[in-house]
Amino acid sequence: MNAPFLWGAQSKVGNYNLKDNQTTKFDPLVWRRIYLPTFMFKGEPKVEQVNNLIVIHLPIQFRNQLDIGAYPYPFWHSSKKWNSYQQSTELLLFIEQKKLKGALRSAVVDSQRPVVNHVWDGSWVWNDAHGKKQPYVTLYTRLFSPSNPHVAKVDAAYRAFEVNLRQHACIVCHSPDNAAKQNPLLLLSYPNQALSLRHETVRQIKEKRMPPPTGIVNEQERQKLLELAQTFAQAGDQALAYEGEKITSSQVHSNN
Repeated sequence: MNAPFLWGAQSKVGNYNLKDNQTTKFDPLVWRRIYLPTFMFKGEPKVEQVNNLIVIHLPIQFRNQLDIGAYPYPFWHSSKKWNSYQQSTELLLFIEQKKLKGALRSAVVDSQRPVVNHVWDGSWVWNDAHGKKQPYVTLYTRLFSPSNPHVAKVDAAYRAFEVNLRQHACIVCHSPDNAAKQNPLLLLSYPNQALSLRHETVRQIKEKRMPPPTGIVNEQERQKLLELAQTFAQAGDQALAYEGEKITSSQVHSNN
């Protein structure tokens, strides 16, 4: 799988260009363990050659009756997105040069499929009746193996980084509602989804691009956020490497 891995909804039937469709960047492990399990699979896949792409049409049924904490975030904040998940009939997988580059929910829909309605209360994260953080699937304890010795470290690093990101309003642009209209969208508001951006944030803070247009004005605050970003990136590398995920030399270099 390509890293980062692109995921989103097909804009119209027959559009197989990932760049023409609204997508979000993910670490491949996050997509496999958090997004892919929200679907059931039945029937034979169809393989199609489109120019230099191999497109796999995989029949799906969305699992719309899961506990709400089992979804990566409240998809129902947008009825259009929620219906896209519930009514899409195929998962489109894109392979180029022997790498799985991304996936889309097909624009081919079945409007007769049973739907479940949820009302969004405006909260991206919440605590359940037992005081546990939700959505629980976004937590590193859910993403990584129980034996992974780096989980506590990467969790602490993300929490410290995320607190400072909020102070500089970074989460406003990097949330699921995509207020900044990014394409692809880069998420920082959830622990597991922030992994795909862990090295990019280091680079952008170094180059004074984050937050736009000229970065953090106060140099002391900028250096503090940079150090927190570097610590998070390094901890993320260690946790992912333990899981057998490939950490490229370019990713390691960006931490130095």
